Amino acid sequence: MPSFKFNAETATATTKLFLRIHLPLDGPRVRGCFAGIVFFSLLLAGTAHAADIVWTNTAGGNFATAANWNPNQVPAGGDTAWITNDGTYTVTINTSATIASLMLGGSNGTQTLSHVSGVLTLGSGAGSDHAVYNLSGGTVTGSGSLALAGILNWTAGIIGSSGATLVVSANGGLAISGVNGKGFTGATLVNNSLGTWSGGQVSFSGGVFSNAPTATFDFQADGSALVLSSGTPLLVNAGAMRKTSGAGTTTTTVRCNNTGSVQANSGTLALTLADSSGSFTVLAGSTLSVNGTATLSASASIDGVGNFTVTSATLTNNGTFHVDGTTTFSSGSLTFNGSCFITNGPLVINGGTVFFNGSGLITPGSLSLSSGSLQGSMAVTVPGTISWTGGAIGAGASPVVTANGGLTVSGANGKSFNGGMLVNNGVATWTGGQVSCNGTAVFSNAPSGTLDFQADGTAFLLSSGTALLVNSGILRKSAGTGTTTLTVRCNNAGSVQVNSGTLALVPADSNGSFSASAGSTLSLSGSATFSASASIDGAGNFIVTSGTFTNNGTFHIDGTNTFASGIMAFNGNCFITNNPMIINGGTVIFNGSGIVAPTLLNVSGGSLQGRDHRGQRLEPGSGRERRLEHHWRHAQDF
Repeated sequence: MPSFKFNAETATATTKLFLRIHLPLDGPRVRGCFAGIVFFSLLLAGTAHAADIVWTNTAGGNFATAANWNPNQVPAGGDTAWITNDGTYTVTINTSATIASLMLGGSNGTQTLSHVSGVLTLGSGAGSDHAVYNLSGGTVTGSGSLALAGILNWTAGIIGSSGATLVVSANGGLAISGVNGKGFTGATLVNNSLGTWSGGQVSFSGGVFSNAPTATFDFQADGSALVLSSGTPLLVNAGAMRKTSGAGTTTTTVRCNNTGSVQANSGTLALTLADSSGSFTVLAGSTLSVNGTATLSASASIDGVGNFTVTSATLTNNGTFHVDGTTTFSSGSLTFNGSCFITNGPLVINGGTVFFNGSGLITPGSLSLSSGSLQGSMAVTVPGTISWTGGAIGAGASPVVTANGGLTVSGANGKSFNGGMLVNNGVATWTGGQVSCNGTAVFSNAPSGTLDFQADGTAFLLSSGTALLVNSGILRKSAGTGTTTLTVRCNNAGSVQVNSGTLALVPADSNGSFSASAGSTLSLSGSATFSASASIDGAGNFIVTSGTFTNNGTFHIDGTNTFASGIMAFNGNCFITNNPMIINGGTVIFNGSGIVAPTLLNVSGGSLQGRDHRGQRLEPGSGRERRLEHHWRHAQDF
């Protein structure tokens, strides 16, 4: 009988099947042998759709050339393509091919698969550490997995396609480079080693890019790196993802779920965040810029001596925040519920809303608020300057913002003070931009503080609620020949000084001093009682425009005293001498001590009541105008 022997010899990453046929010379056996050959041929023919096709041209060549394969056919359909012979050579793909499996790489030399065009559709694949896959054009896609022990060089082309489930594992390195754009669609790319990006935007329209726990992915240049084109792709970092080169900005707009470590070591790394629990670190001179919608867990951390910027986001940080450089909020909303430390570095709010609701210490070296809003329950204490050119402070009873190094309120833009307390312990100036006060907001000028109005206009406007200006230091108007108006009630326990133009106040109950320099005017409206320790004096002018006031303290104004509306009762020591007094709508009641002897009395409306300096009562229509003519000149009977 004829005999058939199958000898399976194993080479690196491949299996070869050889058939040895021993033919006897006698006729019957030859006929039986040929029958066996026919049977085996039929067997092979029946399984030809799943053949092992082995690359044999170790000088390199084209994937689509049949002569480069054994057997001499181009792998297709259910075939497995074996590019595993040792040596250094390149196999080029420039046409479309569909194969069941790709086995790439031998045990010596370098075997390179250069994919320049066409669509390569894989069921599965693997590569040894001697294999190199260069994707410079075309598309690799499929439904299985491609595990590469060698490096994956990606300079152009597309990974994945719509609906594809291909998983490409770069186990020997991943290099994304070149100026050409790349596409990532409907696949999973896993970096298990050292990955780099040095150029060429990767546009994502689906899929997942995963940086494994043992891996490092390094952005080594500036520019748009991983960019959202459409869909909901995801960048999952469980290892180390960092920017190490480039003084400019590297931008990733694909959402990043970070459970590992993100490091901004150079320039600016701009990320779009997804929910994360990992760490974010920024080195000196570099910036971490974030946007997106995400919640950072209690185990998350953002720290470092560099800078931190929120450009457009809705973020809730339940973890730790400690950045020593400049912290900037440009847009969106950021809530700090965890441990938060902003110390020494500048805090800039130019468009975002910041809620400091956690624990820790907010003591930035300076605070700049030009737009957006500063809110939260944590105290904010600024040893340096606070610059307020726009935006809002506070809501409800918080926060307490303390300016220890100076406060400048400037610019034409309006500002809003919606709650909490702003405490000035240094020199504060107002040069422009109405501050609308709402709710229970309190501006406190501490005993050590000076609040200086250096321009005309409406400075502090009561918009709603019971906002209050509490002055325990010096509140003054030092510049501007017009009127500076404060309609927020002012409780003065310190010194109010009008040194230029007109300062229009709405006083609350007060026990401090009010003074008007020569040529300037103190104008009051509202309702208040001034205690016995209070004083209103100076060489300037005094006017009551409306309201009800009781002055139990000292009054001595040497300029013109005008009572245009409301009621002013003088119960304390009052001196009006050698100066005009005008009553053109208000009611004035002199019930105290002192001397009321103006050089001119002009009464065109209102009422003059009380007692003169002799202690005699002054009543309308009493005829006292003739007896007091040597003291007062009058416009009409009173």
